[in-house]
Amino acid sequence: MVIDLHCVAQELDDVGKRCGFDGKGHHCHKGILARCKWIFNDIKKRRALKRLYSNDSPYAHYRLIITGHSLGGGCACVLATMLRPSFPSLKCFAYEPAGCVFDEQLADFCEDFIICIVRHDDIVPRLSPANCDVLRDQFFEVMARVKVSKIKLFQDLRTPCPESSLARRNAAILRPKEFVNHDTAFYQSLQARRNERAEKNRCSGPRLYIPGRIIHLVDLYGDDSQYVPYWASKYEFNEIILSDRMASDHRAHVLIDILKDIRLDRMDDVIPPDRQLFQPIVINETIPETQARHFTCFSMPKRKCTWALAIWISVALILCFVMNNSCEFFTRDAVVSINGTEYAQPIMEFGLFSYELKRYTNDNGYDSTFEDTGICAPFPPAFHQDGYMIAARACANSTMVFGSISFALAWASTLLNLGRRAWRSLAMAALVATVCQGCVFLVLRTDLCTEKRNPLEDLLPDSASCSLSKSGKIAILAVCLWFLAAVGSLWMSRRVSAVQLDSDPLKISSMWE
Repeated sequence: MVIDLHCVAQELDDVGKRCGFDGKGHHCHKGILARCKWIFNDIKKRRALKRLYSNDSPYAHYRLIITGHSLGGGCACVLATMLRPSFPSLKCFAYEPAGCVFDEQLADFCEDFIICIVRHDDIVPRLSPANCDVLRDQFFEVMARVKVSKIKLFQDLRTPCPESSLARRNAAILRPKEFVNHDTAFYQSLQARRNERAEKNRCSGPRLYIPGRIIHLVDLYGDDSQYVPYWASKYEFNEIILSDRMASDHRAHVLIDILKDIRLDRMDDVIPPDRQLFQPIVINETIPETQARHFTCFSMPKRKCTWALAIWISVALILCFVMNNSCEFFTRDAVVSINGTEYAQPIMEFGLFSYELKRYTNDNGYDSTFEDTGICAPFPPAFHQDGYMIAARACANSTMVFGSISFALAWASTLLNLGRRAWRSLAMAALVATVCQGCVFLVLRTDLCTEKRNPLEDLLPDSASCSLSKSGKIAILAVCLWFLAAVGSLWMSRRVSAVQLDSDPLKISSMWE
């Protein structure tokens, strides 16, 4: 990285005199040259090549080949130029090298012994100070053409756009180039910055290019299934292409697999006309661009409606989880009569799957007092589950299942532009969760809340009643949230058209065309 940052041109006069080539008037990447000087001196100090190509060496008849990838590819090009006077048959293969190595004349001179290979949209062979200036100028030029507020622009750019709708979307947020007001303070400062940068570039030396002959591997269909190699010009890499694969195309191990599957001995100077790089884009003006499927985190294709719906469902699901794991769903009061005297039994807190333990504070027979321990314990094996308890537990588990489905679909709606069927499925799942959550209150009809014998006690109470506790009130709130989620999903399904498109990923560079 430090070597790459030294991207200024340095003269090769002294280096050429030492290595045996004419470097007068030629320039090279300063950082790469510094690294190659160290390598060259180390090779000379260790006498490695002299031993390999001595008369007694079995490798004396071998051709010297220098290779490298990325920054190593740039170093390989420079080192090959330094060693070629001593090894005229030398060849260099640079894989995806840095985009600024030699000046224009020296880059052309190296075509006899240097071959560079570049994969599709790889950003590294296109990185140079001049290209970065072009990218910056294009960005500010687009900003000068924006005719909407920056907040609206930011919200719009968060959602990718299919190629078929890109022109229409750009027309909605950008004014034509000929209508840009050049008298504004922003444009004047932009022009002043351009002039200042251009002057600095002229003073810093000539523009640097990729050296030698260049093989450009073009992904024919955009899915890595077939690559087309052709001889490219160094001027084709004078612009940075912004795409979703500009970084991944720089992977060396993938490039090796690609090179194994293609024939580099059958290449043209240009791509044959019968093998188009991309299919022509069909612009369909009748279908709104928002109907395309997208996958961008929190892009909210349907604006803030999906965000609110996802929050409701998330809160409802959390409340259901708390309710199922709580032992305070309902409170049971019971009174027993012993020899004509009524005694109030301790108030018990029960949940669907557990109950709260009590502790004696005053052992006084039937008139003992208890205190809460705050500890939840599962029901003992001897506990008899009647039909109401079984139904309540089944409904609680069903709520978690359908709630999880609603949760997944709701948050997917913040990433993808869901169609009508997906919204109806979300509404149905939320509605089923609403019904199941409401049926949980069947637990209030169990034996614990009637005058039947309580398996946890030894006495048959004269009367017993139950009232909702903390988790029971939470369950009521969850029912309301599930119902709102169902209604909201149905409302969203009515707004969505049944037609959906499979869109291509947005290439930001198209905004500058």
